[in-house]
Amino acid sequence: MHSVTESATSVREAKKLATRADLTRVARRLTAHRGLHGFTIEELCEEVGVSRRTFFNYFNGKDEAVFGLDTSHFDAALVEDFVAKGDPLSAEVSANLLPDLVDLAAAHGRRMHASPEETAHLVAAIQREPKLFERFSSLGEQRHRMIVGLVERREGLAAGDPRADAAVRLLDAIVHGSGARYIAPGNTVSFEELLARSLDATLRILPLSPRDPEKN
Repeated sequence: MHSVTESATSVREAKKLATRADLTRVARRLTAHRGLHGFTIEELCEEVGVSRRTFFNYFNGKDEAVFGLDTSHFDAALVEDFVAKGDPLSAEVSANLLPDLVDLAAAHGRRMHASPEETAHLVAAIQREPKLFERFSSLGEQRHRMIVGLVERREGLAAGDPRADAAVRLLDAIVHGSGARYIAPGNTVSFEELLARSLDATLRILPLSPRDPEKN
């Protein structure tokens, strides 16, 4: 009986996630093409096949629907795995810090699982609506500070150590560049593969110094 109940719960949760994803997908497309004021919540719900009440079970408004899942926080298990790979007692920063940061971003991207078309609609919606752009910028700053804090924790760095901020700015450049290529017309390469290629190119022109064996 217990397994049957768990299975039913899993099905309900999967259906909720699918409905939420559909609302976000359509909200992004409509906003990209018409702007936030160019369509109603009723139109959005009709296209997805849900009621207005259902919409408000997930979002407080169209702007929230465009952003969908909270992308400013990473899954707790991903965070702990990333932090555990560091050595806070070493005097040097981990040689694998940047690759591990990119792995974290790739895993987070898989959780978002947005297609190139949907991602392009999100970008277009943000560029079209100042309200969305302001929120996107704010979320980006929050995410940057959060990841800097993770790097400081993983590497045993003092708050404000410029190496943590520099590492995350490199990550930002890799993610943004890969994102632009991901939504480029004709692209058939996955976001994860584009991240890997960008990381490889970055390490070729800016190799990280290995740890000093005497400090391990």
